[in-house]
Amino acid sequence: MGGARRFKLIGLTGGAGSGKSTVAQIFKSWGAEVIDADRIGHALLLPGSPCHDEVVRAFGPGIRYANGRIDRGALGALVFADARTMRLLNAIVHPHLLAEIAFQALKLRRAGKAALAVIDAALIVQWNLHRKLDGLVVVDAPERTRLARLAAAGVPAERARRIMALQLPAVRLRRAADIVIENDGGLAGLRRQAKTAWERIAAMP
Repeated sequence: MGGARRFKLIGLTGGAGSGKSTVAQIFKSWGAEVIDADRIGHALLLPGSPCHDEVVRAFGPGIRYANGRIDRGALGALVFADARTMRLLNAIVHPHLLAEIAFQALKLRRAGKAALAVIDAALIVQWNLHRKLDGLVVVDAPERTRLARLAAAGVPAERARRIMALQLPAVRLRRAADIVIENDGGLAGLRRQAKTAWERIAAMP
């Protein structure tokens, strides 16, 4: 981080298909530690986790495979079809998720090995977590571009639109941002903007 050693905890967010996780990996290649909310969420749904057990109690054993693992496809089909069901899942999972994010951030701060940790999470603004961080980077792209990226990743158009409809509008995210990265071009352009964001983060007091 350009010699700046004060530990900084930065949020990184953006809608589905925006490319925020690509930016997270770019930052990681430059020395940042990344706290990946999606990865944490996957771990929370594994058998043996209290969160897993709460989800199964709420949605029934039909959402599990024979080996006890939660069928994320079946669970997703339930929650993306009904806003009330989505709220129920969020009420179960999010407290566990936020607690683990806070725990990992505290570990990194105490370890003192990195000057920057980045929380890669789609819901930072919904959680009001950005108000507790040193800064917020928002990655944005036009809707057509995001839909094309999701389609390339195998997400059907109807489901992609449902996912996007459940997320905060880009204007809300941008309003909360300290730095906005426009990701409507290729990887080289994204890296240039990420570098500018990186330098601005390093300059934060």
